[in-house]
Amino acid sequence: MINEFKPGEIILSLAKPNKKKIANIVDFSNVSLNLNFAELHDLTFNIPLKARYNFRMRPNHVAELIRDWYLIKAEFLNRVEWFVITGLTKSENEDQKIQVRAQGLPYILHKNKIKSYEGISKNLLEAATDCLKGTCFTIDFIDPSFNEKRRSFDVTSTRYEFLKTLGETFEAVPIFDTVNNTVSFYKKETVSKYKGIQFSPERFMIDMKDTIDIDEVVTRLNITGKDGIVINSVNPTGQSYLDDFSYFLYPFERDEKRNVIKHSDYMDDDLCHAILDYNELVNTEGSSFYLLLNQKKDLEASKTTQENALFTLEKIELQQILDKITVAKKAGDDTKDLIKQRDAKQLEVTSKKAEISAIVIQISRITEEIAALKDRLSMDKFIGEELMKKLSYFIHEDDWTNDNIFDETELYEKGLKELGEVNSPPVDIKTNIINLFTVNKEKEYWDRIYLGDIIRIVNDKFRTDVKATLTGMNFDFEQQS
Repeated sequence: MINEFKPGEIILSLAKPNKKKIANIVDFSNVSLNLNFAELHDLTFNIPLKARYNFRMRPNHVAELIRDWYLIKAEFLNRVEWFVITGLTKSENEDQKIQVRAQGLPYILHKNKIKSYEGISKNLLEAATDCLKGTCFTIDFIDPSFNEKRRSFDVTSTRYEFLKTLGETFEAVPIFDTVNNTVSFYKKETVSKYKGIQFSPERFMIDMKDTIDIDEVVTRLNITGKDGIVINSVNPTGQSYLDDFSYFLYPFERDEKRNVIKHSDYMDDDLCHAILDYNELVNTEGSSFYLLLNQKKDLEASKTTQENALFTLEKIELQQILDKITVAKKAGDDTKDLIKQRDAKQLEVTSKKAEISAIVIQISRITEEIAALKDRLSMDKFIGEELMKKLSYFIHEDDWTNDNIFDETELYEKGLKELGEVNSPPVDIKTNIINLFTVNKEKEYWDRIYLGDIIRIVNDKFRTDVKATLTGMNFDFEQQS
């Protein structure tokens, strides 16, 4: 940590790839720092080719030392971040300067590729360890819940891209520590917390742009997992997709007698009634579906067990007795006891086959019940042709694939969660605020505003009142903005 935090300032130093400092960077200008929650930070600044030493202009020693792929240590906002220099542009004009472009230190993982990685049933610790093997980064902390999940991977990418894939797959937030060269994986709710910060035109906000993109709304999501598995068998509707029309239904409301209290902003009342009735049917019959599904799974597991037992009885134990009878006959020995054993074993085989047949009949019956239930839950049949025509206007379809999930039930649950995140238009808010870090009287807020924090944005003119994750900040240290 920095010993003395001076708000609105940034301290830069130059180091070799081993982080050994070789110079303080004192003469610099036009510093722009972009901090990103889900992407790499980036830093740009200029240094002069000549600097004043004892009242005389001489070659700037930093300009002579600086190299591509050297490191920059940046101290700001009571934090330390390391960057790797990715570009130097020298200008031999009246400015006579070098523009320095740098990326957050994890950028070096972009230059280290995984040509082929196939991981079968890996938890996050195992996969992340494989990803970082042989690099200068190590794992610091992983939330224990992520190591209870298993995923499979078939990856050809950079190591940085693989880390991002791991975060998306396990729904974890990777946090880099560029001081200690480590990465940790947290639950989003652990990293993103609301600390009571509110921006409004009356408080901190200079201007605001609120963008809503209806083109991003998805109401029907086609879901596919590893090797093309689908959710039909575990979806009560029997479909390979999930529907959610709640965005277009809003704010429709009815009472127990089906009297309309509030109308939808988009849909006719008859269509709203039909969708809600259908949802109630699916919710009610869904429990029956899962009961039948679990019964079928149990019976199929029992069938497999009994078939294994039958194989042992018929193909091993009975066959051994038959072989002994054949040998005894050739030798002219008595076979009475062996024949009794054969007949007894044959009765066991017959009994086991009968057990299996009974299970097959039960499975067949339950399969028919499931098919009949899925037929009753057909949206087309329930709503009818005319209302389906009305509904078609609101079907915004998209595909979602997760090649790391190989279990239908888990794929269905993840699909529900994914649909819940895309079933309404994303709200993208960009706002300029006063630089609190240059105002001593706002010191209480300095530790309450940073990447990943949840902030509340209020604008009565836009009818905006939302809590949003702070995903990026741009600092212009020259302009103190």
